[in-house]
Amino acid sequence: MLDSRKRRNQQAKKPSSKTKKLTDYWSPRKSKRLIEKKQNVIEHKKLESKILEQREEDLSIKSFPIKGRGVVADRDFPSGQFVVEYIGELINASIAKKREKIYEQDNKDCYLFYFEYNNRHYWYNIYLICSIDSTEESGRIGRLVNHSRINPNCKSRLMVVGGVPRITLWTCKDVHKGEEFVFDYGDKSASSLKAFSWLANT
Repeated sequence: MLDSRKRRNQQAKKPSSKTKKLTDYWSPRKSKRLIEKKQNVIEHKKLESKILEQREEDLSIKSFPIKGRGVVADRDFPSGQFVVEYIGELINASIAKKREKIYEQDNKDCYLFYFEYNNRHYWYNIYLICSIDSTEESGRIGRLVNHSRINPNCKSRLMVVGGVPRITLWTCKDVHKGEEFVFDYGDKSASSLKAFSWLANT
């Protein structure tokens, strides 16, 4: 009898092998802000991969009167969504000026997209598509996105991917399936408006 009571007392004095933690009583809750931040990082990496792999998805080329080819949506695109990279050859301003003269001499239509990055000036050399045969082909859909000053549904955004500055297009309003993607080129030069009157009227 004494032996059994002694054993019970010794067992009662033994420390628990498992130390209780606060999380044993309350499950830890992750900060909503941290979850959103992690999700944004994941989405950004997916987008970078899409750009580097040159994937142009859910887009089709369609011919339009006067202005030629354009790009339409194969599905609904909500506002604020990435559409496509507006691809072209990245060159500096001095090279751009030389090419402008060459294009002018050859009566070749072109579009130079100007932007500033890291205090350096660049031009994106992108041919202006005004008819099916007016420019050289590159096989990239983004270069066919047309202009609209009056009712654009896309905006350009500068992104740095792989250490290279890139021009990307994002919806600034909902774009429905079958609708054309358009953005404001910002080209108001007299020569461009004379050659392409639809730049001012669309």
